[in-house]
Amino acid sequence: MFGLCAFSRNLLLVLCVTFVASFALAQAQKGTIVNEEAYVYSSPDFDSPVVGVVKMGEVYDISTGKKEAFYKLRLKPGTTAWIADNDIRPGVVQELVDAAEKAKNKGKKNKKGAKNEVEKKRPKRAFEKTRYRGPVVEMLQFKESTMGGRQSESFLMYGVKVAGPNTVFAGDMDTEANFIFHMGAPNYYKGLTGNSASGWMFMGNFLFENVTRGTENYNYYFGFGPMFKFSHFELGITDAGTGKSKSYSADDISVGAIFNFGVAFKISDYALRLDAKYYW
Repeated sequence: MFGLCAFSRNLLLVLCVTFVASFALAQAQKGTIVNEEAYVYSSPDFDSPVVGVVKMGEVYDISTGKKEAFYKLRLKPGTTAWIADNDIRPGVVQELVDAAEKAKNKGKKNKKGAKNEVEKKRPKRAFEKTRYRGPVVEMLQFKESTMGGRQSESFLMYGVKVAGPNTVFAGDMDTEANFIFHMGAPNYYKGLTGNSASGWMFMGNFLFENVTRGTENYNYYFGFGPMFKFSHFELGITDAGTGKSKSYSADDISVGAIFNFGVAFKISDYALRLDAKYYW
């Protein structure tokens, strides 16, 4: 089974309960904001809620250690938050403090001459550490044992996909989930019964993936996990005695496993994933 999908960047599909390791501020140090404006977050994750904005030259108490790329910061008495390490510098940077105080006193509207601007920038995750969701199209080769033989047909299935770290499980574990649907019954039913058939099929799967960085704009991966399928087909069976067609419902529920490997390409704020999958 092959799939092709495009995703918009950083749209959260599932709200996860995130475990946040805390740093005690008992051994705090001073830190100075070095960017014109910087976001502070509720947890050490760029996708967590933004709880405030701090200004260049402001000084805060921060933890002496980091959680990945974040310092813990005392935003105000009794309130802590997390800030990226490229937005704050340990210690008191007096020139930034003085410049911020001078700008505050003069007012931005009265500033003349050259401006020492620092680009306001919300850090972006690396491609392999970014969550994506979007549409998926799969060409599925469907096989089943029915009506005295092993039948097979290929058809398209459509649905949605969410992939990346920190989707269902908090942390950097990479996962992928697909929910796909096909409207209609396989054509071999018509060939076997001589009557038209209708129905639909739904499949869902969840994979744990191992992602390897190729370059900044592509990575490759493989994974495995559980899968679920439910199909409902309405068939017309001709009664040999009367010659009349009777309706027959064929429902099937299956569980199993799925294995995949593929490659993902970054195109601006979108991703294109090409997958090969095997359902068992």
